[in-house]
Amino acid sequence: MASTDQGVRSTASSTGHAPAATRTAAAGLALGALGVIFGDIGTSPLYAFQVALSPAVGMRPVRDEVLGVLSMFIWSLIIVVTVKYVFVVMRADNKGEGGVLALQALADRAIAGRRRAFVAAAALVALCLFCADAVLTPSISVLSSVEGLEVTWPGASRIVVPAALVILTVLFVIQRWGTQGIGRLFGPVMVVWFGVLGLLGAISVARTPEVLLAVDPLYGARFMFDHPALAFAVMSAVTLAFTGCETLYADMGHFGRRPIAGAWLFVVFPGVVLSYLGQGALVLRDPAMSANPFFNLAPAALTIPLVALATVATVIASQAVISGAYSVTRQAIQLGMLPRMQVLQTSKTIRGQITVPVITALLYVAVVLTVIGFGSSARLSAAYGLAVVGTMAITTVLTLVIARGTWRWSWLRSALVLLPLIVVDLAFLSANVVKIAHGAWFSLGLGVVILIVMLAWQDGRRSMLKVLAREAVDAREFAERVVRDGGARVPGSAIYLVASPSRVPRALVRAYGRHGGLHAATAILTVQTVDTPLVEDEQRVELELLAPAFWRVLVRYGFAESPDVPATIAACGIPAPFALDEAVYVVGHDVVTVASGGVRGLGRRVFGFLHRRAQISTDFFGIPPERTVTLGALVEI
Repeated sequence: MASTDQGVRSTASSTGHAPAATRTAAAGLALGALGVIFGDIGTSPLYAFQVALSPAVGMRPVRDEVLGVLSMFIWSLIIVVTVKYVFVVMRADNKGEGGVLALQALADRAIAGRRRAFVAAAALVALCLFCADAVLTPSISVLSSVEGLEVTWPGASRIVVPAALVILTVLFVIQRWGTQGIGRLFGPVMVVWFGVLGLLGAISVARTPEVLLAVDPLYGARFMFDHPALAFAVMSAVTLAFTGCETLYADMGHFGRRPIAGAWLFVVFPGVVLSYLGQGALVLRDPAMSANPFFNLAPAALTIPLVALATVATVIASQAVISGAYSVTRQAIQLGMLPRMQVLQTSKTIRGQITVPVITALLYVAVVLTVIGFGSSARLSAAYGLAVVGTMAITTVLTLVIARGTWRWSWLRSALVLLPLIVVDLAFLSANVVKIAHGAWFSLGLGVVILIVMLAWQDGRRSMLKVLAREAVDAREFAERVVRDGGARVPGSAIYLVASPSRVPRALVRAYGRHGGLHAATAILTVQTVDTPLVEDEQRVELELLAPAFWRVLVRYGFAESPDVPATIAACGIPAPFALDEAVYVVGHDVVTVASGGVRGLGRRVFGFLHRRAQISTDFFGIPPERTVTLGALVEI
């Protein structure tokens, strides 16, 4: 998808106008964006306005308060999604890619010194909060859709949780086969969904056109001025209206900025706003409808079909978040933030179509426990939102760093554009922090657990690499030793994996000492992950001859790529006498022991536990197991 989008942009720019083929491709990308990106925002009308009017918030379904809340919904969508993400944040693309890790890489280039540590810490927190959101989104989305049965069948409350668990189980089971085939249906289904949202909302608005007064921002401002405490409580419900907006930026590399912006401005935003206005109009006509305003918009005979369509839409929303979790996990693995895990490519043509079995299992267990523990979308809404606005606030701060350091915005321009957005983020964050005692502790706790695991992994990995570096031999000194010795050559070709390109692995030093020479052709191989999502072919491989028939090979991958070392080396063409098809790969698989005590020792024990269960490097790098020799050693940290 990324390559398709790039082709679209380059064609348009080179000709000066968009040809028909380009416009068709852009329309196709916009349709795909509807199916992948906007599921979460698009299903928020199922529960967001209902939560805002719930007795727990303290709202009364009277005219001025309903119009005030509606105004807050509409203008929050305009400010947060349209202004902030579509017009500002999505300008910060890392070679076409988006997401918090791409944003961190851009911010790193814009600053220096200790501020980089702040950027790295902020991005790590945002990443953990995003992962917590990946647990809550499927839970609340599917629960809210199934709860629509209660409108026509009062006894349906008994089957809501079991039905939701069945739907979620099917969703997670199909992950092993990938979603490319299903994905072709996502866009058209979401077009139907947004059309239904807009149609039901427009019919209700036509019956009570007075509700259109809510488009005036003064109604929202007056409501906040007259009822500050109530408005503050309502803000946590308004947050539910734009959950998923971070996906606009995270999936920018798959669809491009313009198709995403077009899908939002011309399809999603009108449909969602009309739905909220229609629900508000219904409540103005009959305040009793505030108990479930979305499903009460439809005639009774259409409730079941609407529940079915809503269920499909929420499954699509859940799939989008799950796919996002896969992408983020792969990026974190490539950047050394998480241990290696099996990453399966489920499509031969689309780079983003992957699945991570370990993440699938962990997400499924967490989602099932969440659905059983909370039992309803109303109770779960208290836990939902904090992780979202936390990620959003960090995104705005990192965008400010980029605006000053890379875009060269003046302080005045930065203040006029971004400071108001930071104020809005902090206001929503404050409103959601209040919910910690009522359920938001759950999302916060999930984020903290993920953060502890990632910090333990990174600290242990740094310690292990320091130990290995002390025991390693400088590559050039080793090459000079080989030349001086003029030692014998062992038949065959061998590739030794090493973490640092300037070092020789212990396995090679031991083999040289045992055999008194190298293989007839030998290479030391280092795989590096760079701070860009993709690496150009001409920058992929560096090949250097250190001694006769002794090469150093440096292979680079972007953080959004899946490594395939044998294919990459074959493409670079190591000269004779190297025989790649017969080469033996020699890798180290160290056993970690912990000497430290206290809190740090506990963290390193966590690292040791993860290290023992991490995918071995040969599998992760696509190296044939039948041509692999693994040498273990004891490493004390």
